Amino acid sequence: MARRGSEHGALTERDRFWLGHLERQAAGAETSKAYAVREALSISAFYQARMRLIAAGAWPAAPARKR
Repeated sequence: MARRGSEHGALTERDRFWLGHLERQAAGAETSKAYAVREALSISAFYQARMRLIAAGAWPAAPARKR
């Protein structure tokens, strides 16, 4: 999988850390929560990082849910 956000040179080391985890989780079949537990990551920090990277344009936003 191509590294998302690689064109964003302003990403911090912390952002790159979380971006790597987001990419690995997205490439697998696990839920975000299951991945975070397996990797001993805080699920809250995982979600917070995802939202920060979406806002920075380094990670795609989830598609809108149908009601």
